[in-house]
Amino acid sequence: MKYQFDTSSRKFICPGCEKKRFVKYVDVNGNYLDPKYGKCDRPKCGYFLKPEKDTLKLLNENQYNYQTLKPKPISYIETSLKDKTLKHYSKNDLFNFLLKKYDKEILLKTFKKYNVGTSKHWGGSTIFWQVDYYGKVRSGKIMKYTKETGKRVKGENPLITWVHSILKLKDFNLKQVCFGEHLLSQSKSEDIICIVESEKTALICAIEYPQFIWLATGALHQFKTEMLTHVKNRRVIAFPDTDFFSIWQQKAIEISKNLSTNIHISYFMMDKTIALDQSKGFDLADGILDNLFNRDNSVET
Repeated sequence: MKYQFDTSSRKFICPGCEKKRFVKYVDVNGNYLDPKYGKCDRPKCGYFLKPEKDTLKLLNENQYNYQTLKPKPISYIETSLKDKTLKHYSKNDLFNFLLKKYDKEILLKTFKKYNVGTSKHWGGSTIFWQVDYYGKVRSGKIMKYTKETGKRVKGENPLITWVHSILKLKDFNLKQVCFGEHLLSQSKSEDIICIVESEKTALICAIEYPQFIWLATGALHQFKTEMLTHVKNRRVIAFPDTDFFSIWQQKAIEISKNLSTNIHISYFMMDKTIALDQSKGFDLADGILDNLFNRDNSVET
C-alpha cells in the first residue's frame, strides 16, 4: 500500500467547503501527501480526491458521482446590490457601537471606503463586502454584533452568513479575497500594507492608523498565498492575533517564498501582551478599544 487515510483524529481545512472536516492521505512513512488529496466528512460537501487519479467525488442525492477536477468560474454579485447596502447605518449595531468611540463623519467615510453595509438579516447586522483588486464584488460576509459591546454574537449557532447564501444563488462559486483588497489598485507602490485577521480590526485600524492600507483575511486559515497575490513586491506587515502568532509566523515564511516578497510579522502585539501581563490573547482592535496602549505608539514594528 503506497498511501492510506490518516488514522489519527486530526482534521484539516477542506479545500472544497473550507471547514475543518478534512482527512488527509499519508504515505507508508506517515507523511502527509499534497493537501488537495483527502476526503471531507461533511455530507453537504463530499469533497474526495484520490492521489492516483485527479478525479473529484461529489456527493449528489446520496450517491457519489465522479467528474474531472476542473476549476469552476468565479461567481460575482452585482455592484448595484452592494451599493444599496452602504446606508442605514443608524440601524447598524457595529456602527452604533463605534459611534461611542469615533466621530460620525469619520465612521461614515471609513465604512464606505471599505464597502461596509447594513443588512436587515438578524436586524442591524453588518455586511463586510469582499471587493477584489479589479472592483468586482465576490460576496458579502454578514455578521451580527451587539451595539453595547461591539462584540460578535456567538454561541452554539454563531450569527454569520453570506449574501449569496441569503439570496439562494444557485451554484454560486465563492472565491474569497481579503477584505479591503480593492484599495490596493488605488494605492501607491510605496504604501505600506498591513494585514490582520478580523474585518472589524481592519476598520478600527484604518481609523487609528490611516497612513497604512489595512486588509483582513477574515479567518485564521485564510492567511495564505492565494489571498495575497496582489501584495507581491509591496511592503507588507502582518499582525497576528496573539493566540495564533506562531501559526502566522510560519505561514508568512511560506507565503513570502511563494510570492518572492518579504512579509514581515510584527511583534507589536506580542510585546504588548507580555508588558501588560495579559493571560489571554487579543488583537489590535482589543488593544485600541480597551485603551491597553498609547495611540502614539508605532505599530510599524
